[in-house]
Amino acid sequence: MKNDIRHILVIINPASGPARAARNVEIFVEELHNLGATIHSKHTRGITDARDIATREGGRYDLVVACGGDGTLSEVVSGLLALDAPPPAGFYPSGSTCDVARTFHLPTDPKKAARVVLFGRSFPVDIGTISRDTPPVHPSFMQYLNTIQKQNHENEHSTNSSKAMTEPEFSNVSHESILKEHSFNNPARHVDDDMIDPAMLPRHFTYVAAFGAFTEVSYATRRSLKKTFGHMAYVLTGMRSLRHIRSASTRVTLDDQDYSGDYLFGGLVNSSSIGGLVPLPNAVLDDGYFDAVLVTKPKSFRLLWRLVCRLLQGKEDPHIHRVPTRKAFFQFDEPMSFTVDGEYGGTRMTWSIENLPRAIALRIPAESCAEPSATKLETR
Repeated sequence: MKNDIRHILVIINPASGPARAARNVEIFVEELHNLGATIHSKHTRGITDARDIATREGGRYDLVVACGGDGTLSEVVSGLLALDAPPPAGFYPSGSTCDVARTFHLPTDPKKAARVVLFGRSFPVDIGTISRDTPPVHPSFMQYLNTIQKQNHENEHSTNSSKAMTEPEFSNVSHESILKEHSFNNPARHVDDDMIDPAMLPRHFTYVAAFGAFTEVSYATRRSLKKTFGHMAYVLTGMRSLRHIRSASTRVTLDDQDYSGDYLFGGLVNSSSIGGLVPLPNAVLDDGYFDAVLVTKPKSFRLLWRLVCRLLQGKEDPHIHRVPTRKAFFQFDEPMSFTVDGEYGGTRMTWSIENLPRAIALRIPAESCAEPSATKLETR
């Protein structure tokens, strides 16, 4: 097969995925080398490392590959977008839940994944960009995330790495208390502006930016659970949060149209599923539009349970609104947390998000059934 990719930068998140992920990443890198590529590997040690490495070094390579979960890919893409002429991005999905991999049918087998990276095709995908006003965020939250990610990295390489990892104590602030303070289910806890460097928060997203029910599950789920149970860990954590579900009064503008209301969940999605659980049929990823998904709250728990079932089945429901949009603006009465590609995205009262059409080329299987943009534009 003809292949013009010779020099590859591989950015590895060693804390991502189940226990076997590290060995699979090694096999993936070895296979790239065996297939004739020159490989340079870099390991991340904390939040924004993948983004910074991609910006600093990515321009010198034919391809930059993210090894980790959706959050790792998101950081790599964000870093590449800082370059004048970004190279294509590749993705080896070694995380617990990888919606981008599921959407494009990217293989998890490391040898097959290496062949896709080298001999697949480049598909230009839309990317979301988030406005950079200063968000109100508790500083201990971001410090906590950095601390736990660095400790997980050290545990992976220690002689005791086979033992269950414990989460660090940090300034006597517990994991649960921090999440409670910033979660959608407790928006009444006010925090001050200018408490953290906005550069530590996500700037772009590859497939989702969302608020509301279940959105904190991705970063609230303990890493030790994810390593043991994989994707099921998110399901278990999400089930525990059912009793706390509440709606929020939200001013919503989608392409200058008013969709304000009380919503359990709101998100901008560029994927065929959310969290590996909620399917979005007929999603097209290169047309310059997000799928805005807005979910209102039913009047009873019975109807709420039916709504959850319909969401999981990808079925229509009067409480589920799906609207194509290029730009979105959200304004809340209280500071609201967003999840961005499965990571904590910040907490603020206003969010402004825009689609960057076909902003980055992603390596996908040659036989992938990703649709051309014209198909979806005709149906809108």
